[in-house]
Amino acid sequence: MFHDCYGAYFKPEIFAFEHALCNAYLMRECKGITLYDEQTWASEMLVLLQESWGEVKAVRMIEGQLSEEAIQRMEQRYDEILEKSQKEVASVPIPAKTGSRGRKSKSKASNLAARFATHKEAILKFLHRPAVPFDNNQTERDLRMVVVKQKSPAASGPPTFTIGLLPSAVLSPL
Repeated sequence: MFHDCYGAYFKPEIFAFEHALCNAYLMRECKGITLYDEQTWASEMLVLLQESWGEVKAVRMIEGQLSEEAIQRMEQRYDEILEKSQKEVASVPIPAKTGSRGRKSKSKASNLAARFATHKEAILKFLHRPAVPFDNNQTERDLRMVVVKQKSPAASGPPTFTIGLLPSAVLSPL
């Protein structure tokens, strides 16, 4: 399943399928962390994702697949950026916890770094599998008009959402 890293999707007792994450969503978060938290690791991760996608697109245009060496190089760079993120995240001041309940809060940069560490396989799935897109933007565009039609007061008859799922399944195979 292709999604935006919503935590509930990773519960195996509810959703038993293979995951791929929307890298466009992660790139937007990297931009925000770079801009507001001034974390250089986030800008490096952004560049890595952009460059990786550029290489994958070029190879896919000739109906090929990335070499194992290229994939290993990108994964090694990914791991190096994650190591750097741990050092930078430790320097970010964490807001004081208010109240006695719940866990201690973490910064947005820390949460993003943890997501990159935890879901590396799902984030980089587009490197390994040619059928996996970089993001789910096209699928969302395909579904948008179906949902708009459902919400329209002029729409009549049975809901057409199930029709919108077919392009989603076809355009985002795993």
